[in-house]
Amino acid sequence: MSEVSPSGDPTPSTGTAPGPWAPPDPGVWSSTPAHAPHTPAASAPPIPPPGWAAQPPAPGPGAYGQPWPHAPVPRRRSGRAGVLIAAATVLVLVVCGAIGAATLIRYAQAPDPGGPVIDQPYAQPPYVDDDEPWAEPPATTPSGAPGTVRVVYEVTGRGLVDLEYYDANGDFVQEAEVPLPWRLNLRVRTADRVMVLAHRYPEEGPVTCRITVDGRTVEEVRGGQWGASCFG
Repeated sequence: MSEVSPSGDPTPSTGTAPGPWAPPDPGVWSSTPAHAPHTPAASAPPIPPPGWAAQPPAPGPGAYGQPWPHAPVPRRRSGRAGVLIAAATVLVLVVCGAIGAATLIRYAQAPDPGGPVIDQPYAQPPYVDDDEPWAEPPATTPSGAPGTVRVVYEVTGRGLVDLEYYDANGDFVQEAEVPLPWRLNLRVRTADRVMVLAHRYPEEGPVTCRITVDGRTVEEVRGGQWGASCFG
């Protein structure tokens, strides 16, 4: 409270007499005094203490209701780099495959260290099927001694016939599908065992057989459609 100095005029005041004490107006006390300390604004950055190095302030939120600042979006790689990487990978795979194929071909074409294998001929006689019909050729001369009697077998006609006869050794011989005409000369010791039989197929027609001994006809038969038989 301020003190009131007395006036220099000795004449008593003619104003209103002072009344009882009243409290001052509250609005006077709410105003900011001139000697109040400075308070920084809430949005201003803090002041570092003396001696501290000045550092940039950390990013903070903006005004009330504003979002926090985001980090910068990283730069995306261009598609050309991906294409180059894929092409290099494919090239490496192709080269590896070519090297592997060349190695296999070279290994396959390499000569055998043991040398070529040569098939050895069989030491056994060739295989003959037992069901295959075959016969030794007839003997035209006797095997024991030289023959003195000449015998001739003859069969005439057309087509094919099956023959049965005795050879120079007296052995019975059979021949199948013999084309006509047919003739066989023999040298035998005796003419007591001579014979020729001709069997034919019906559609081939008739046949004729004949036997001569030393140039003399001993029998000649003109057979039917089934064949002919001659004996000495």
